[in-house]
Amino acid sequence: MSLPPSEIPLGAIRFNSDSQKLEYWNGSAWFQIHTFSPNLDGGGRALLGGGVHANTYLNIIDYVTISTQGNAIDFGDLSYTEYAARSFSSSTRGLWYGGYPGGTTVNTISFVTISSTGDAADFGDATNRNSSGAGLSNATRGLAATGSYGPATANNIDMVTIASTGNATDFGDTFLARSNCSGCGSPTRGIVAGGNPGSPSPANNSNNIEFITMSSLGNGNDFGDLLQVRADGPFGGSNSTRAFLAGGVFPSPEAQIFNIEKIEIATTGNAIDFGDLKNNSQHGNATASSVRFVSMGGAFPSSPYSVEEVQYANFATGGTALNLGDLTGSGRWSGDAACSNAHGGLG
Repeated sequence: MSLPPSEIPLGAIRFNSDSQKLEYWNGSAWFQIHTFSPNLDGGGRALLGGGVHANTYLNIIDYVTISTQGNAIDFGDLSYTEYAARSFSSSTRGLWYGGYPGGTTVNTISFVTISSTGDAADFGDATNRNSSGAGLSNATRGLAATGSYGPATANNIDMVTIASTGNATDFGDTFLARSNCSGCGSPTRGIVAGGNPGSPSPANNSNNIEFITMSSLGNGNDFGDLLQVRADGPFGGSNSTRAFLAGGVFPSPEAQIFNIEKIEIATTGNAIDFGDLKNNSQHGNATASSVRFVSMGGAFPSSPYSVEEVQYANFATGGTALNLGDLTGSGRWSGDAACSNAHGGLG
């Protein structure tokens, strides 16, 4: 017997035997879940570019096939070495935005074609030199939200149209200025969470979540709160309805955060606990397919050792993340940036 609408949990998922489709409950009605399933070597690809290892800034790009176990494969090289860039993508292109190649931040934007391997090419310029913010996108637009702009932390949001090359334009402002935060989203909403709002004091680090409406220019709005502060490089990934937020540290590098928090993107409210990372890390990065959240690279808090592992968790079930494979070479110490051609912003 079906539950009355008032008793159906928000975000519940069901299989409709009449339509043969998966549906989710948005609080008032059942909506069909639309998924994007590219066919590249058996499934969607996750790309990871840049970072720093053993005090060396990197320009390498790795990729994995999200749906299968296996070690990362060399994809090509970025057009510059980078640390703490943002990355976002459409179903065809992956972009890396800004970063810190050593010495100063840059305003460079580069891109690759995800379906083929090869080196990145120049896309255009950001509105300013920047690093350490959140990258998020739908099938059309890529947004670089907040981050470090020179010595200051700013709240501006840059926008590019992913299908065409060119310089970024202003989109609006985030609700909170912060760096070292995470970004992900659905086709209609971008999510920015956690990070450092410009103060070195742990007491001022953030557990805030905000949302951005992707289709129109404008500012971010308050969404809710994470269960705990996540500073120094948390990371997020989503399918079209659900976002996972993981990693980072609180209140110092000695305090490891293993749990994965979940939000339902179409609503507002606080995150809930949904599982654990296999290995905690800070300054790593994550992306997703419609089925899997994928965490790539990073550094163990309180140690100089890199996280060379790629791990994944299932959006439908939660639980402890599992090993998917390992990155090429010695991995990344921190500051890498990930994207995919199958994430939730694509539908």
